Amino acid sequence: IRRPEREAGIIGTFRRSSRGFGFVRPLKAERKADQIYIPPESSGDASSGDEVIVKIIKRPKRAGMNLEGKIIRIVSRASGVFVGTYFERGGGAYVQIDGTSFRDPISVGDPGAKGAKPGEKVAIEMVCFPTPFVEGEGVITEILGERGQPGVDTLTIIRAFNIPDTFDDSVLDEAREQAKGFSEEDVSGRLDLRDTLTVTIDPATARDFDDAISLTRDERGFWNLGVHIADVSHFVRPGSDIDQSARHRGTSVYLPDRVIPMLPEVLSNGLASLQQGRVRYTVSAFLEFGDSGVVTDRRLARSVIRVDHRFSYEQAFEVMKAPDREHEGISPEIRQMLGRMLELAMILRQRRYTRGALELALPEVAVELDGVGQVSGAHLV
Repeated sequence: IRRPEREAGIIGTFRRSSRGFGFVRPLKAERKADQIYIPPESSGDASSGDEVIVKIIKRPKRAGMNLEGKIIRIVSRASGVFVGTYFERGGGAYVQIDGTSFRDPISVGDPGAKGAKPGEKVAIEMVCFPTPFVEGEGVITEILGERGQPGVDTLTIIRAFNIPDTFDDSVLDEAREQAKGFSEEDVSGRLDLRDTLTVTIDPATARDFDDAISLTRDERGFWNLGVHIADVSHFVRPGSDIDQSARHRGTSVYLPDRVIPMLPEVLSNGLASLQQGRVRYTVSAFLEFGDSGVVTDRRLARSVIRVDHRFSYEQAFEVMKAPDREHEGISPEIRQMLGRMLELAMILRQRRYTRGALELALPEVAVELDGVGQVSGAHLV
């Protein structure tokens, strides 16, 4: 079997336009001009995102034009699952795929397949990818629901991008075993920071808490900053089912009404979440700063902490601006630490600005959902 890179041709990623033609970006391309133009009749059954091998069939007549090529083989498919709108026509059933990947609808067999109704959003698996000369054929794998109904848009995104939203039983079992073996009293081999004043500061809408901070100032005037990151590696052993699952997912996915975690929730929202008042394993970085904000020492340690207070950005800033004033539910020690945090932050900011740092203040938009999951508005945050 010949390896793809040894075949006569160029390996790259294909992107199809809504008009049928497309471009292949070679793996080593650095400029847009390096892309290879693929006419509709030369694209075969390639779909957007596929990794393909291209043969050059025409070279540009003048500078600035693209090479023209023909797709001779598909190395790997970007996806075999697509999302679209179901409809019926001429005694047949079809799905118009969302986006511009496919200009023409895909045949999905007889009307009413899997109970689909015209206008519903569905997920299909492609059986035969379309070409400029042959229509595509697929099979409905899931009915997502009526367009515009609560939750359907989110489910559409999940299926369209093939985001895995469930865990295999083996992964869940492994995570439960890790949870059973965890004890808040077991701090062996770790730096014990349970009595160190520690807080988390996150957006009010944060759905996980994986970093905490502590700060003191010694008699020399030096700052001692602790940055404590949830020690996920303690629960995810190399080569384990959890590890393989996490590598496949790559990251957690944040959607307006839910989070699809990279790790089972017993870990992501439990043992690897730095919850207030709970003992948690962390990896800590200790940074010492002089009074001008220059780092004078640094060290790392596997540690164990107990978060004293969880703040939103807004709550923390209110305390920082007036640390000497009473704030309900916040001890004087925490108020004073937050005041020191703002002081050190301003020193570090000024140091960055002096060195020529650029600050981009870009607005962020948060989507508002009503009680049934419908978009009800948006606001700047």
